[in-house]
Amino acid sequence: MSQALELDALTLAETRALQALEKGKATDEQQALCLSVIIKKICRTHDQSFIPGKADETAFLEGRRFVGNRILRHLRRPVAELHPEEVNHE
Repeated sequence: MSQALELDALTLAETRALQALEKGKATDEQQALCLSVIIKKICRTHDQSFIPGKADETAFLEGRRFVGNRILRHLRRPVAELHPEEVNHE
């Protein structure tokens, strides 16, 4: 299997948390676990994406990292900065 398609194995707790999230029944702890799994394991946001000699796999991994970084951007920036027109009218 190509390096770009490999996924870190999820634990039983992580799998259960993702399934509970999909059903809208995840606990606070499961929700936090899901976010961590999505950012770290699924998007591989903090991993090196460059694969020497394999531009297509590098691009694929960069796409995954992009999604993780977008999620982090929305988590870390003030809501008023991201949606000033809506927040100022509340």
